[in-house]
Amino acid sequence: MEGGEIVIRATQKNIFLKIEVADTGLGFSDFDKPGFGIANVRERLNLLFGEKGRLIIEENKPHGVRATIEAPINDL
Repeated sequence: MEGGEIVIRATQKNIFLKIEVADTGLGFSDFDKPGFGIANVRERLNLLFGEKGRLIIEENKPHGVRATIEAPINDL
């Protein structure tokens, strides 16, 4: 196994804070299923921010995974 890279980035766009964590690992596999942690983060964002808060999990091309949380800054 070789090492990979993890990048953590926080940016502001208009009234939204965007926090992104990306890696260059193996990415998704057939065995990956959303667990309780992901469900809890999504539920907490919904309770705090309604439709304005969200968690996005997607491929980090060419390989790896990217998780992004977006929330309105005024509501933090």
